[in-house]
Amino acid sequence: MFYHRNKKKHIICEKVEGDQGSRNNNNNNNNNWINYWLQRLYNVLKDIGFPTSGRTQTRFQPQEKKQKKKTRKKKIFWGLFDCFMRIIQVYPDSDDDSQDQKRSPLHMKTQQYRSYKKDTSSKHNQNVPTKFTTIQVQSTCTEHQNAMLLGFPNINMICYMNASLQTLLTLKEFVEDIKSQEDVLALCPEAQLMRCFLDIVKCRCSPDSRLKLEVVIRFKKVLSFQAPEFGYEGMKDAHEFLTAVLDQMKNLQPPLTKTAATIGKRYRCPVQTHLQFKMRNTRMCKGCGFKSIREEDFIMLSLDLIAGGSVQNMLNMHEKERQLEFKCGCGGNTSVLQSRFLTLPKYLILQLKRFTFTENLVMVKLEDPIILCREMTVAGHQYSLVSVISHVGSSAKTGHYVSDGLHPDHSLKDGNDRWLHFNDIYVIETNGTVISEMCTEESYILVYQRRELSTLV
Repeated sequence: MFYHRNKKKHIICEKVEGDQGSRNNNNNNNNNWINYWLQRLYNVLKDIGFPTSGRTQTRFQPQEKKQKKKTRKKKIFWGLFDCFMRIIQVYPDSDDDSQDQKRSPLHMKTQQYRSYKKDTSSKHNQNVPTKFTTIQVQSTCTEHQNAMLLGFPNINMICYMNASLQTLLTLKEFVEDIKSQEDVLALCPEAQLMRCFLDIVKCRCSPDSRLKLEVVIRFKKVLSFQAPEFGYEGMKDAHEFLTAVLDQMKNLQPPLTKTAATIGKRYRCPVQTHLQFKMRNTRMCKGCGFKSIREEDFIMLSLDLIAGGSVQNMLNMHEKERQLEFKCGCGGNTSVLQSRFLTLPKYLILQLKRFTFTENLVMVKLEDPIILCREMTVAGHQYSLVSVISHVGSSAKTGHYVSDGLHPDHSLKDGNDRWLHFNDIYVIETNGTVISEMCTEESYILVYQRRELSTLV
């Protein structure tokens, strides 16, 4: 048998022959270890500046006194332990502590709503569904009377998902098209992702942050069935997430079309109706002049970043002839590629290539400022900016995503320039002029809406 005793603040193991007094020795061992770890925890708290009562036991007391105060010592130990954990705790309020001062260009304004969050969270944390698979979501509002309730909570660094969802919810016709076909979605087992998206639409105005978190996490879980990279915690790319969501929604067209036919209806894919467009890519060999024409469908377009240039210039550069290396049958290695719009979408999603690889294959972020155009001409049609996703941070693996979009009660026909800034659960009202000035260095994904002739001023 072994027991431990304290000698000059060191733990020494000594062997005891026989089993006599083993029970007393075991009790001594337990009490000694409690005192030892209590002293260690006290020293740690004292080193980090935690206020202590100044009373702690550095020497062991007789056995009878230890037995009387055993319960009190345990309470003191766990009390100090809880205090210690609260001091070193890292709250999920920030994705990257090094980016706290740079979380958002409008970060200082969001401090006004922290007290609001505490008040609402304490009032609406009851009657929350406990089972993940049995969430019952009902529409909580018909008008956005309080825009401050439109945010989504952030845990485990899901700001990329919150920003992307807020951008999709800004597209009114896209959302309304999904809502109008809810009866078809309810009958199709494969359409679980779109049903989860409808749940997010319904609870967006809810003041219950826990219910919102349940619905958002369920959407993420369903998406990860076919995109497993989003099933893990940690920072992800908003462009990749948005692409995965829209691709999966588009791939649901065949089963939903069959389901709609069984009830005498016709299914309209919201992605194809409002977001998809067709482009013609013409490649010509400079050596022999051979042309290869290919038509492709796109949901969003990636543009090369031009430092100091406007979004209009980047789009025009994408449509111009550009050289590329391609080995032709004639032996030539140089060709030119030119792209043209064949069809135009209702909402044009543009991704700015702010992340690139160096010669050492290290991904870096380009923080060059651009001119964020609020109005743009695409193939002779006028487009207006309606949403922006920004990445605030210096690298691809760290930082924070925020979103800006038109106010739900505002449309392009109105003269008012009302916008909302979404920083996870915090939402503040702003205007398009501020957004175009603040997002020049951080803008990552842009959404433009095509203006009809009746909306042109």
